[in-house]
Amino acid sequence: MKIIDGAKSEWIKEVLDAFMSRKAFTIENFPYNLSSEAAISSGIEFLKLLNKEGMSYKEIAQLLVGIGISSAGMWLVWLAIIDPEPTSKLAILTVGGIVLIAVGGIAALRALGQTWDVEASKDKIILKPV
Repeated sequence: MKIIDGAKSEWIKEVLDAFMSRKAFTIENFPYNLSSEAAISSGIEFLKLLNKEGMSYKEIAQLLVGIGISSAGMWLVWLAIIDPEPTSKLAILTVGGIVLIAVGGIAALRALGQTWDVEASKDKIILKPV
């Protein structure tokens, strides 16, 4: 059984990984109050718990959409690497994937409360935390 330390900053990722791999786990030093183990018996119940503890469903949805967009971008870059023929598609897939990774990452950070000032010009994009 996997033991997850709730005091670590990446504990949510470890919980989601355990859910996805269907492995049993125990959370120690959990930062939220749980009334029962039923609260983390499924991914939906875990999201309800996050909502109860102050994260709105809108923020949860934004976080999941941001992660999904970044994942799609990574998939496009991977596709460009494994099948680089013809060259025109390689550039389109690579640039499109990188843009999706950046946009998804910014959306996920914004959902977690991070705000960024984005300045775009013809030859560069500047991101500054606010």
